[in-house]
Amino acid sequence: DNGSGTIYISKVNLGWNTLDGNAIRPEKIKRTEEVGIIRLDKYLIERKLAPKMIKIDVEGFEFPVLKGLENYLHNAVNLPLILCEIGALGDAAEKLQRYMAGFSYKPFSARKHDKPVDIAKLTESADVLFKPKSL
Repeated sequence: DNGSGTIYISKVNLGWNTLDGNAIRPEKIKRTEEVGIIRLDKYLIERKLAPKMIKIDVEGFEFPVLKGLENYLHNAVNLPLILCEIGALGDAAEKLQRYMAGFSYKPFSARKHDKPVDIAKLTESADVLFKPKSL
């Protein structure tokens, strides 16, 4: 559903702005802003879009964004590739991996598409390519 959230603007790097207040140290925050949020599945379905690939780089907000694709992933005729920058998620990594496996996705290295990745073992941010079993 549509809503709003607080985005934390980095004073160090514009690419580090995040909706996850825990993903940025307080001394690195330049300011905050309220922003509109819409579920990605709703956006895609309303516009009758069928992307072949989705790129996600949301600085610590990966799981909520992927959960926001749930209805689309349940109903898509052809599941898209999902390229996602994932940080070291700790306990949440296993949950995310199980969630994506529920849609028949497996994580691979973005650089070596045939090399499986265990996201629970990531110690730093990495680009992960989630491939549906159908590809």
